[in-house]
Amino acid sequence: MVSAKMKARAHEAFTKLNQLYAEANGKAEPFPVMKIGSWIVRGPLAKGEIADLYEAISDKHGEAVFKIARVAKDNDLMEAEAKSLKKLWDSAPTDNFKKYLPQVFENFKASDRRINVLGLAGGNHRNLAEILNQYPNGLDFRHVVWMMNRLLAVLGYAHRQGIVHGAVLPEHTLYQTEDHGIMLVDWCYSVEAGKTVRAVVKDHHSYYPPEILKKRSVSPATDIYMAAKMMLIAAERVPARFRFLLEEWCLAESPEARPQDVWGLQERWETLAKEEYGPPKYVRLEVAAH
Repeated sequence: MVSAKMKARAHEAFTKLNQLYAEANGKAEPFPVMKIGSWIVRGPLAKGEIADLYEAISDKHGEAVFKIARVAKDNDLMEAEAKSLKKLWDSAPTDNFKKYLPQVFENFKASDRRINVLGLAGGNHRNLAEILNQYPNGLDFRHVVWMMNRLLAVLGYAHRQGIVHGAVLPEHTLYQTEDHGIMLVDWCYSVEAGKTVRAVVKDHHSYYPPEILKKRSVSPATDIYMAAKMMLIAAERVPARFRFLLEEWCLAESPEARPQDVWGLQERWETLAKEEYGPPKYVRLEVAAH
């Protein structure tokens, strides 16, 4: 529960936050650091599809992301993210699964807009879109192997909890290229399996399966479709033994014709990788610093 005092301070702060991007793009006046509750909001991080992201810090949690809905009509998407992430964190049997997911430190509404305060991804994470900007011809498939393997792991955990991510896109997959880690972000589009996804990310329609675009119910096969589409786009060349799995099975028009269990698919993926490349071996992915 957020106090009335904190809501009032947040309302006042939003007047300044709304000037953020203008001030950060050429104006001399710097962004004014401000306090909202226990958080010090220090400056801009990114402009997302439905929300603006700001760097914040507190004595209790350290660094975090203040994610603020740009308009009140998207509050339901912000609430969906907080609900899904809290469930996934509370259900995690070990910390091994938590490292794949942002943590919700707080979520509240002020000035009619929903705010999620999220834990930052530790280490040098880069989203797949940024990585591919440095590899315009695509990645060696050995990198795709570990990227898909990590992605299937986090999706498999979410699906066991009955949650479909609904927006598995390059901008939402953060990879730690040094230790081959992953964090899957932006759970605003997530829903319970059997429900319909509320919205899609503009300019990314080609990634979406028919059931989302036609506003039909979704299932684990929905995320599988998007993950496979993303990896096909990321790959410079797809070895023949992976081609049927990705192009025909995972991208089948009908969800029922696709794999239904992500962890079962992961086992098949690992088998194919061993057949293609032998025992697992670390392959460094060179990515320039920010």
